[in-house]
Amino acid sequence: MFRGKKTSTFQQLINDMLGPGGINIIRIPPTNLPELQTVANEYNLDFDDAYQYIAAKKFNLTLISFDSDFNQTPEGKKTPSNITMS
Repeated sequence: MFRGKKTSTFQQLINDMLGPGGINIIRIPPTNLPELQTVANEYNLDFDDAYQYIAAKKFNLTLISFDSDFNQTPEGKKTPSNITMS
């Protein structure tokens, strides 16, 4: 964004992320880390996809992604165009 001289877009992104209704960072407890390898092997996911998958299951979240790797999981994923904001 900086190279493209889109600093106002960057500032809006920061405001959206940190403001009311912004993002929350979640993490899985260390006790769930051994599941990463199991999930990665079972669904052919890389580390970060396995981590996101486990976090989504643990916190009862829906994965929103363009990544087709999640299509191999029982829960699948949604793309941004599949969701509506309330």
